[in-house]
Amino acid sequence: MFQSLHLIKPSFSNTKRIHDQALIFFLNTFPEKIEEMNYKAKKRARELLLNTSDFDLVRVLRLAFARNRNKLETQLKDYLSSSNLQEYEIEQLYTFDEKNQ
Repeated sequence: MFQSLHLIKPSFSNTKRIHDQALIFFLNTFPEKIEEMNYKAKKRARELLLNTSDFDLVRVLRLAFARNRNKLETQLKDYLSSSNLQEYEIEQLYTFDEKNQ
């Protein structure tokens, strides 16, 4: 879980070029615009964003998830059982989750 997730805080001081700093700022302000870029520019922008980051929060999220997994699963099951889902759908979710443990 969280393998393709990257939560980063970019550091502008890690890049020397003003153009790269402007691109990082622009993509932080308008993250949906990266989808409008061509393949080469998109790849370069993603590398810039990941390589200029001082830290990645994914490790922290993984640890927090591992510590609170049982509590989160219980809350999710309680929510699903109180919602408008049919009994069959809830049973499918329970068995799917239990099979993947």
